[in-house]
Amino acid sequence: MAIFKYMGVIGEEKFFDKLTVRITEPHKYNDPFELRVNFKSKNILSYGRSKIESVVLHSIKNSLKRYVIDSDEIEFYQHDIDQNILEEICEKVGTTCFTISKETKPVNVLMWAHYADCHRGIAIEFNENSDVIKYSSPVTYASRRPIYDAKALDDLDSVSLSELYVKSSEWKYENEIRLAQRLEDCELENGIYVTNIPIDSISKVFIGVNADYKLKELALNFHKKTNIPIIFTKISETDFSFEVTQVYEK
Repeated sequence: MAIFKYMGVIGEEKFFDKLTVRITEPHKYNDPFELRVNFKSKNILSYGRSKIESVVLHSIKNSLKRYVIDSDEIEFYQHDIDQNILEEICEKVGTTCFTISKETKPVNVLMWAHYADCHRGIAIEFNENSDVIKYSSPVTYASRRPIYDAKALDDLDSVSLSELYVKSSEWKYENEIRLAQRLEDCELENGIYVTNIPIDSISKVFIGVNADYKLKELALNFHKKTNIPIIFTKISETDFSFEVTQVYEK
């Protein structure tokens, strides 16, 4: 197993210069269903609290999961409870995303196309045991959106952000995990939040098959400064995959 982060041209330049990655607020994700949590009730109730009071960034608890309404019960929940958790999260928290691969090379054609500027960018391989990955949480892929019993609003003081990482099964090709960060702990550069990545969390950097000369030069300068291996790739002659052409190591 390997863990990669695919990055486009703008992001890679900042990464090579300052070892930063973007932290994206949820309302800027490319999926409009992200973190939109639906609560329903069987009856019109007066809740002790108007909202869940806090969102925990890193937790292994599944406190909200037990309130998911079964599909064969949903007809009995006629009352929508308006709780805009997304709006509150966007004011405080962002994430950066990685993909888990069974391959030792980043060969996901769609990830290169969608997140690395049509193969002009890079794929950073992360050490599995690094804190960056240790504190990341997986996305759950589902055929239907979870709807929660509004009793959760009374019962729970907090939920883990990772419990809200639920996406349509159509996104499964991403095999995604996420690292959450509080925006107040990030740097703001030209309207974009970024955070520093510890150099010891990075094992390799792969260069996309459509990368230009400028990027390759940035990558080699980065290698000279850090000794992190840089791997150039080319299109496979036999498969819908990529082959290694040059490796720059210590």
